[in-house]
Amino acid sequence: GMSSGETSGRQNWPAIESNPEVLTNFIQAIGAPPTVAFHDVFGLDEELLAMIPQPVHAIILLHPGGNDVVRTREESKLSTLSPTARPPKTSN
Repeated sequence: GMSSGETSGRQNWPAIESNPEVLTNFIQAIGAPPTVAFHDVFGLDEELLAMIPQPVHAIILLHPGGNDVVRTREESKLSTLSPTARPPKTSN
């Protein structure tokens, strides 16, 4: 059978607020040292990147998820196939 947190072979991750303080508290609670912390990146310009404490171990890019992303992908695929193609109707 499937374990809790697993659906059809895909793991469901709990949502975590996109907030540096929340993420820092979370990783430190699961064992990261207190010297590791999350920070907002306000842009990729040299001056803005210089504001980020060093060293940088990773960058996490966040984007919206859910049905809107799936629908946009389907519309994008369909628009390259046929100018008259329409995305399937989804219920909200």
